[in-house]
Amino acid sequence: ANANNNTNQNNKKQPAHYIASLQLIASDVPFASPSVLISVDSTRYLFNVGEGLQRSFRRAKISIKKITDVFCTRLSTDTIGGLPGVLLSTEEDRTPSDNRITGSNAATLTEKTSLYGPPGMYHVGEYLRDCKQQLDWMDHMPIFEIPNPQTGSVPLAPGPLPPPPSLVDSGFFWT
Repeated sequence: ANANNNTNQNNKKQPAHYIASLQLIASDVPFASPSVLISVDSTRYLFNVGEGLQRSFRRAKISIKKITDVFCTRLSTDTIGGLPGVLLSTEEDRTPSDNRITGSNAATLTEKTSLYGPPGMYHVGEYLRDCKQQLDWMDHMPIFEIPNPQTGSVPLAPGPLPPPPSLVDSGFFWT
């Protein structure tokens, strides 16, 4: 009976142990919302991307290129103003040996990075794709719109999105 008891104890699943941290990252740019970086083992979730965030990351010696998911809580300059800079920093921080920017491995980053936000986030992503030719890896980056952020539910896979509306040049703004 004692040997049977030991076998049962060895077959029990051991609890999973995770290393997690939460960092509040403030920018030195006035009116930029602070960002929150949650790290769980090798997964990094970034919430809000205010202007100047990439400088704050460098100052704090945090690697931007390891971010796996970016969540924007609303579409305003104080929460997404730094998104182009962070995406460019992600690309610039790579070394040639990473082999993730050009060639057949161009989509490697997108397998690790997803962009989440409220309705309209898809169009922000499309705008960023059009802004910079160097961001060709973004062509495959999953972008998720959260239809009702108050419910707390997040889709696990990108769903079909309607095509972006045609843009009309009104001089200064695209409408």
